Amino acid sequence: MNKLFLILLMTCLATTGCTQRKQGPPTARNLVKIRFGELGISATNLFLDLGVQKGFFAEEGIDLDIKHFNGGGPESITAAAAGEVEMGSAGSPVIVGISKGVPIKIVSSPPIKGNSFVLVGRPEVKGIEELKGKKIGVSSIGGGAHQSLRRIAATKGLSPDQYQVLATGTGGTGYASLQSGKVDAIVTSEPWVTKVEQDGIGKVLANADDYYKNYQHSGIFATTKFIGSNPEAVRGFLKGYRKSAEYAKNHQDELLALAKKELQFDEKLLRTLYAKTIPRWDTTGSVDLKALANTLTILKEVGDLDSRVSLTAEQLVDLRFISQ
Repeated sequence: MNKLFLILLMTCLATTGCTQRKQGPPTARNLVKIRFGELGISATNLFLDLGVQKGFFAEEGIDLDIKHFNGGGPESITAAAAGEVEMGSAGSPVIVGISKGVPIKIVSSPPIKGNSFVLVGRPEVKGIEELKGKKIGVSSIGGGAHQSLRRIAATKGLSPDQYQVLATGTGGTGYASLQSGKVDAIVTSEPWVTKVEQDGIGKVLANADDYYKNYQHSGIFATTKFIGSNPEAVRGFLKGYRKSAEYAKNHQDELLALAKKELQFDEKLLRTLYAKTIPRWDTTGSVDLKALANTLTILKEVGDLDSRVSLTAEQLVDLRFISQ
């Protein structure tokens, strides 16, 4: 072999590695940071933290910063409007926000996209009708829990002026309000529903999902600015999100261990919760446009959207980042 060629070949391998050198995994320098708005930390969204720990987002070039908003969806949408988050997950406030001009689009769905809120009353409350004149806690005024309360109550002839609504925050603060007697009922979600029943401080009065038909409550959103400037990061995030949800679904013991550590719940409660919820997870990220159209109708019926709003389901979404 020509001596000059050998010298050139060795120089190439020692410096650039020529064209055969494989690109390594993303480094901290070239990761795209995404601030993701999520509701208060719970057993049902901890799979995101598990995914961060496993490196699923870094593998897709994403440095994920999860920001929890204990005031619920309205806080997350407000943060998006203020440029404080690039993406997030919330319920009906996403649609309400879009109708009010917040520059966001639904780009995917979380594992549970239906309505997961549950109306729970203290033991002495025998039925929904007995909430007349009572105090009821919701995570935030105008959020999905509040909307669910109005819809459930209306089926029993209760108008909003016949009960008092208090913003008690998400997670444990609502539980504490019910336990202390500050409120007579709360609209909450898992794991607090199971904990309320397990601890004997209340019972289920109604599952909101039974009062909604063909309804997509929750969506993953991204700001239009971020979609326009970094569409590949949106795609990378959704890949990491799906990996995280699928890993948690198939490695429930790891999710359970993380939940025990972060939430300080006992193992029995968490196992009961995951046995009820995880089999219903849809990790495809698909968005049901027919259900979303029905959601628009329902939001007008309950007064969250002005009846004159002419939005269509197609105007709410940007679905190029997922396979429908």
